[in-house]
Amino acid sequence: MKMAAKVLLTVANELAEKAKSSLPNLRGGEEVTREWFNNAVYRRETIFENKIFHAGYDFRERTVI
Repeated sequence: MKMAAKVLLTVANELAEKAKSSLPNLRGGEEVTREWFNNAVYRRETIFENKIFHAGYDFRERTVI
């Protein structure tokens, strides 16, 4: 069971890195306020110059939204 958990964590980490690398690069001074996964979409919320921005990566479509 421990091996299966390790494999799942490794795959999950690789998928998260794929999603993160697909999203737009952070601008100088932009900060990530939260990240989450919902309904096959990895989402990131950032704040830049007192404005909130959202980006997402849809795993089903393999596209940035």
